Amino acid sequence: MNGTDLCKTALLCGLFLAATAAAQAQERPAIDQQLNDGQLQAAADALAEHLDNSPDDDLARFQLGTVQFLQAVERLSQAGVRYGARTQAGWIPFLRVGAAAGNKDNAQVVRYEDLRAMIERFQSDVQTAEQTLAQVDDDDLHWDLNFDRVAMDADGDGRIADSERLDVTFRVLMNRRQQNDRGKPMVVGFDSADVYWMRGYCHAVMAMADVVLAYDQQDLFERTAHAFFANPDTEFANERGEVEPLHRRGIFNTEDLSDFVAAVHLLNFKLREPARLRDARDHLLTMTDLSRASWKLIQAEDDNHLEWIPGADQQSVITNLNVSAARIEAWHTFLDEAEAILNGEKLVPFWRRGFEGGVNINRVLTDPRDLDVVLWVQGTAALPYLERGELSSKRSWDQLQRVFRGDFLGFALWVN
Repeated sequence: MNGTDLCKTALLCGLFLAATAAAQAQERPAIDQQLNDGQLQAAADALAEHLDNSPDDDLARFQLGTVQFLQAVERLSQAGVRYGARTQAGWIPFLRVGAAAGNKDNAQVVRYEDLRAMIERFQSDVQTAEQTLAQVDDDDLHWDLNFDRVAMDADGDGRIADSERLDVTFRVLMNRRQQNDRGKPMVVGFDSADVYWMRGYCHAVMAMADVVLAYDQQDLFERTAHAFFANPDTEFANERGEVEPLHRRGIFNTEDLSDFVAAVHLLNFKLREPARLRDARDHLLTMTDLSRASWKLIQAEDDNHLEWIPGADQQSVITNLNVSAARIEAWHTFLDEAEAILNGEKLVPFWRRGFEGGVNINRVLTDPRDLDVVLWVQGTAALPYLERGELSSKRSWDQLQRVFRGDFLGFALWVN
């Protein structure tokens, strides 16, 4: 073989290898079956391996970030079940999914530091998902996801029950009753706008975790944990003998009422990690930026395909999620107002009569003190942060109430 033939052979081999690599790069792994079987880790591993070979595949990256967020919720739920979170814990942040997933007969002993570690792990998992999603640059992504065919092993028993489908979990978490509960599957047409929405939700969750972890709630745990967990390691629980589980007794009883009163009395927390409150502020500011980015893409859409967050001329797959041009405009006004408050450019009007000025929320988060919830409601705890300056516009808040007809809070919790 002469030199010319060698060159031709090398060229052909190079072209063949390039074509093979290109073909492999385009083969995004099908994760539908893995999601249906609740094999979230297998789906995440397949997508991560694919992205190692095809780093420009933003749809795969969107899918990976979504799976990672689902894994975060799954682990949080399993921890709640493992610690025997009772039904009564369903209204407590970070315990709701575990309380809804069911009770274990042999619940693990739980201590206050175990709960902090659980929340820290959840925050870290959510941060991983957000970091993955933050690398998505493509503004023209589309992905239809059937919630009925996505499963999470919420109770950690290695089996998937009907109650562990994503559509069921979604309804539990959002307190929504879809009109198609017994009808057609809940299929969502995710697009690039929803990447920003999901990132915003991640930052909202991380901000909530930072606020909780910033303070020490051990005294509250020591005195009331028996009402929320099957097997807490507290002096009160250890001294008490065997009693009938709370979820088998009447909903309203003297013990429950006394524990509730004690919990309110104990909403007085020492500051433990002040830097977390500054981090929470940063998360909330990032959330406002991401919300604007999401709505920019939503308003540019010209389709109406199984929308998660709809534009004014679109319909959502979520029952009763109504959006209009007036609501979108009012939401942007709220984002501007919230950003100004978080930056200390505007003050929150003080709710007690006879006082001038308002509360500087920026200072509340950047120069925090111990938290007494009752005294904040009463007003005296706000005095160190009371100052004169431009107040948040009452007209803006009145407009929100008028446009959303009393449903602003539900709208805000959903579209972040």
